[in-house]
Amino acid sequence: MSTLEEARDDRATGRSRAGLFFSRPEVGALIGAVAALVDQGHDVRWTHLGTGSPQQVGELNRRISKLGIQNVVKLPGHVSNDEVYRILTSGRHHVFLNTSSSESVSFSMSEALGAGLPVVGTDVVGTHEVLHDGRNGVLLPPNPSASQVAAALLAVWRQPEDTYRAWQRHAVQVCAELFDPDRLYRAFAADLAHI
Repeated sequence: MSTLEEARDDRATGRSRAGLFFSRPEVGALIGAVAALVDQGHDVRWTHLGTGSPQQVGELNRRISKLGIQNVVKLPGHVSNDEVYRILTSGRHHVFLNTSSSESVSFSMSEALGAGLPVVGTDVVGTHEVLHDGRNGVLLPPNPSASQVAAALLAVWRQPEDTYRAWQRHAVQVCAELFDPDRLYRAFAADLAHI
C-alpha cells in the first residue's frame, strides 16, 4: 500500500495537499505517473507501505532511482493494521489507487472506501460494482498507462471541494451497503434457510 500527497487546496489550513492510498500489485503505472506529475511541477510525496520479496523491493527501488523520484518516495516497509487505519483516516490521503490487472475489490480498497477515500481503480473483474466513475472516483481501463493514471489522479485532485466531499460520502455509502457484516450475515442466513 502506498500514500501519495499532491497539492490540493485545503481551506482550513491554507496549505495545499492531497493523497493517494495504493494497493501494490502493479506499480509500474504508478511509478510512471508519479514521475510524470513531478516533471509537470506537481508537489508529490509517495509513501509505500508494506513489503514484498527482497527482489521486488530491490526492483521498486531501482525503478524509483532510474526515474529520479527517490526524493519524493518513502518506503517504511511493514506497518501495523492500526497504523494503516490511522493513515486512511488521517485526512492527509485523498484517493486510493489500485492499478491491478486482475485484483478486483481488494480488502484494502474496501477499507479505503469505508474511510471515505475516493478510488482510482482499473475496471477488472467486479471493480465497477463498487467504483462508480464520477461518483466515488475514477474508473480506469485494465492495464492503464502512466499518463492515464496521472490524468485520473489529477481529475480527483481537481474536483471542487463540494464534489470531492460528495465522492467521499458516496464511498462510505457504497462500503456500508456492500460490506456491512450484519447485512451480509442476514443475507447469508436467508440463503441458507432456502436450501
